[in-house]
Amino acid sequence: MHLVEFASSVVCVAGEFEPYGFLENMYTAEDLCTPVPQERWDVESLYAETDVLRSNMLRAAYFLHRVDRFDDGAFRQSKSEAVAMDPQTRILLEQSFATLQGMKGTVAGASQASTGVYVGCVWQEYALFLEHHTVKPTVSILTGSGFNFMIGRVSYTFGLQGPCIGMDTACSSSLVAAHLASTGLVNGESSSALAAGINLMLVPDTTINLARLGALSADGHSKTFDASANGYARGEGCIVYGFARTSDTLQSGHQPEAVMLGSAYNQAGRSSGLTAPNGPAQTALVRTALGAAALQPQDLSFVSMHGTGTPLGDPIEVGALGQALAGTQDRPSHATLGSVKACYGHSEGSAGAHGALLALSVLQQQAAAPTMHLRNLNPYVEAAFADTKRACNASTMPPRDPDATSGPKSGLFVGSHGGGAVNYAWGRHG
Repeated sequence: MHLVEFASSVVCVAGEFEPYGFLENMYTAEDLCTPVPQERWDVESLYAETDVLRSNMLRAAYFLHRVDRFDDGAFRQSKSEAVAMDPQTRILLEQSFATLQGMKGTVAGASQASTGVYVGCVWQEYALFLEHHTVKPTVSILTGSGFNFMIGRVSYTFGLQGPCIGMDTACSSSLVAAHLASTGLVNGESSSALAAGINLMLVPDTTINLARLGALSADGHSKTFDASANGYARGEGCIVYGFARTSDTLQSGHQPEAVMLGSAYNQAGRSSGLTAPNGPAQTALVRTALGAAALQPQDLSFVSMHGTGTPLGDPIEVGALGQALAGTQDRPSHATLGSVKACYGHSEGSAGAHGALLALSVLQQQAAAPTMHLRNLNPYVEAAFADTKRACNASTMPPRDPDATSGPKSGLFVGSHGGGAVNYAWGRHG
């Protein structure tokens, strides 16, 4: 009863992935880190002009290609309007259309008129990009580059009259979007919803300042949990989830991709620094999410970690997870850990959506994807991991014996921590 009446379902997912699909990239451990395309910015001139360490942190990242391409006619845009529109908006429109098409006929009683739109996004760099190229501000640029216009344009283009909300909670932005979309469905605010995350890197300014902050990897790779981890590499992406009430989905005769059993979010509060995580807050959040989903730690089989590959964040996250998932001697919990960051980089505004898709893929494939660049555990992570393993038998590899884990194989958990944080417990219905 709880599952059907008080849960929401993912009925469709669309996203921008290169060079292959999400599954192929993750399960073949594709290294998607590439040099900065010349059309984005001139790396060599930056080395002469900035005080950033001369390393690959400015030379390499995880990019989407052809972000300047857009079929303006398909979305009833004039050429001038399309040129003035942030490429993030263009991609968001394309992927939203794909998701809405995939949702047709899968939700009983739903209509586009009552569909909500929830989008997480951290950076809006297109106005600065145009300024760098000495393009004078116009009305079209104003309406084409503002965050509120980005979200509103999705509702406007497709005639969606449900809630339309954009949010920036740093790394967790797209997960907060999914949380609000799910809550809105359960509360009757909408009959279906789009929850999305988008992130593009259009100017070097943000990357330069993140490098000065000390957040980025000097060799341009995210190495989650590894001893050589030295920061994260930035990444791009756009993922749009189509949500509906589970009861409506089942009534239409369709099996959902996954059921969101519960979600929660909080803030780190006071920690050792403004950008530093807070272990006890993360532990509390995991427990709250499990409680909202009516799950026990023993019910989980996979944890999609934030796992940015930072010396500070990874050990805190692993330790916090162990505290939250501690089982009992008669019924210990078992969980496989994974992360998308080594493959896709840290896609910031869409990072949580990428992590959730990893968890969804594991749920469907019943097999965890490898964690790239993990050769030797960071000693600080290893110490935290040892405690976590004693608490919940955690592993970075899936169990060989299909009966080695207790609880439903569909139980899983997604974690992301940023300025705000959301964690999900999802499971397959049936």
